[in-house]
Amino acid sequence: MISKIWTLFPAILAVMPLFLAPHCRASSLQAVDKNYRAKVEAKTRQLLDAVELLQQDVVEELSGVKEKQLFQKADQVLHELTKMEKLSGKPTAAREDLYKLFDNIDSKVTVLAKVATESAPKHLLIVRGAERIRRLTDDLHYVVSQGDDSPLRIRQVITRQAKAMSSATKQMSLTAQYALGATPGRGELLDAMKKLADECSVFEKVTATSADLEKCGNAFAPVNEAWRQVVEGISLLPPTENVYLIRSAVRADAIHERLFRALKIKGERPFITIRI
Repeated sequence: MISKIWTLFPAILAVMPLFLAPHCRASSLQAVDKNYRAKVEAKTRQLLDAVELLQQDVVEELSGVKEKQLFQKADQVLHELTKMEKLSGKPTAAREDLYKLFDNIDSKVTVLAKVATESAPKHLLIVRGAERIRRLTDDLHYVVSQGDDSPLRIRQVITRQAKAMSSATKQMSLTAQYALGATPGRGELLDAMKKLADECSVFEKVTATSADLEKCGNAFAPVNEAWRQVVEGISLLPPTENVYLIRSAVRADAIHERLFRALKIKGERPFITIRI
């Protein structure tokens, strides 16, 4: 009998990981600390405030059946955000549950943004409010994902932040055309910003189709160099005369850092410095 058990022992060892691995992975994912939960809660609160502000704007600016639908869609987002805020405040909060809640929030924000665009295309206040909610949802995704180094999650972060970087740099380039006026070196900085936006667009397409981190890292290299040139130009601007543009640049800087870290780029990261 003992000899038969000993004969089967290698087979038992071979199948044990199939039973143990899922449990081990779940345990490691569930371990979230107080600092992580606090960041998720704070970012959730920001998103809550943005949705509530959109609802106020809808009530004050719009009227009609479609607009009521927009208000209701915002309410659905608020409902999920309230659950996220409550869960993130609990010491027993599990990462998997936060992920599920975020997915619910994300899908409802997508619907909200679509309804906002269709219901109020001429009401820029509403459109901008919906866009701000989308940006904050991208931020929440990044915060919720922190500490999870699984290939799937890293790919999600890179893909999402690449899209956010493309959007942010296009907006920054457009803003600069109005903000710079007769600023010395205006042409060079505008060219650098357009180059950055173009490179970010290419990078976004690569990350959307490839799961290869090395390939994504190679595609990020031109973005990084274009960003370096923009940083040099931004650093020369008088901050008191270019407040809105610099705020746009700081937004892009935060996203660039996320991508730089997620892709594990070597060397020193070019970053925005503001003269005081």
